[in-house]
Amino acid sequence: MIPRPFRLVLLLYGVAIALFVAGAALHLDALRIVAKPLPVLLLAVGVARSAEAGTFRTRLVFGLVLCAAGDLILELGRFVPGLVAFLVGHLGYVAAFTAEAREPRPLRALPFAAFGAVVVSLLWNGLGPMAIPVALYTTAICTMMWRASALVSRERPWATPVLAGAIIFAASDTMIAVNRFHAPFPAARAHPLDVLARAGARRRRRRRAGAGRRWRDRQNAYDVPSVK
Repeated sequence: MIPRPFRLVLLLYGVAIALFVAGAALHLDALRIVAKPLPVLLLAVGVARSAEAGTFRTRLVFGLVLCAAGDLILELGRFVPGLVAFLVGHLGYVAAFTAEAREPRPLRALPFAAFGAVVVSLLWNGLGPMAIPVALYTTAICTMMWRASALVSRERPWATPVLAGAIIFAASDTMIAVNRFHAPFPAARAHPLDVLARAGARRRRRRRAGAGRRWRDRQNAYDVPSVK
C-alpha cells in the first residue's frame, strides 16, 4: 500500500517526467533543464514526508538531493561535476541502507561485483584520464546495489522496490557511460516515455504507409492500359 503523502508525489513525479520529455522533444531547453531534477527532488520530498524520522531517512534524502543536483549539472553539460554529485549521492544511499541493515550479506555482493567488473573492462580502453574516476563511481554504484539487496527480507517488504530502483539506476548510468566512452547510441539519452512515443509514431507511420500502398495496388489493378 502506497502511503497517502506519497501518492501526490508519484502523480507530480509523472508530470515532471512528462515536462522533461516535452522539453526535449520540442527543443525547449529551459523547460528541459528545469524539469530534469524535479522527479528525484519529488522523491526526496516523498521520503521526507512518509518515512519514519531517523538516520535512514536523513541519509536517503541527502542522497536523493545530491542525485537531483547531479541530474541538473549533467543537463547543463558539466560531466565531471555531475559525476561527483552522483558519487556523493550514492555514498549517501550506501550509508542509509547500511544503517537500516548492518548484515554484510557477502554472497549478495557477488553479482554486482561481477557487473561492475564487466562494465569497467568494457569501457576501459576508451576512458583515458577518466579511468580512475569512472572506476570509483562504478564501485560506488555497485556497492549501493549490494547494500540495497541486503535490505530485502520478509520484515522489509518495501525493500524490493528500492532494490529494483537501484538496479534501474545502474542500468541507466551504464547506458550513459557506454554511449560516452565506448560506442555512441541514441537510446542512451532517451527517456522510456520518449522511446514509447517514438515507437508509437513509427507504428502509425508504417500503418499509414501500408494503407497507402494497398490503395495504390487497388488502383493499379483497375487500370486498363490504353490501346492506340
